[in-house]
Amino acid sequence: MRISKKGVLKIMASLLGLGAVGGALWWSLFGLKPYDIRPEQMRARYTHGAITPPQAELTPLKEQGATVHGVDLQLSSFDGSPLSGRLIYPGDPAKADKRHLRFPKGPLAAGCIS
Repeated sequence: MRISKKGVLKIMASLLGLGAVGGALWWSLFGLKPYDIRPEQMRARYTHGAITPPQAELTPLKEQGATVHGVDLQLSSFDGSPLSGRLIYPGDPAKADKRHLRFPKGPLAAGCIS
């Protein structure tokens, strides 16, 4: 069975037509439609409550008799869930005589240091 050039064109045209009809139906059902929103609704949706600063509780670290320079940190996040953490310094901050800066090394870090 041999299909002529006209037959191939008819099949392609019918498939293209079916695709166009399917796309038009899809757009009419699921496409974006304009809607109105009142300013009161907009304000109610995007207005935030008063921001309260976090109440942090810092307690010095005590590690089995050793002197550790750091603090345990307890605070509550913006949604009220408790957060806990720990800040540890490499040495006694009161005796620090110079700043310790760490710069990245390697070929990608060439533009980092000015």
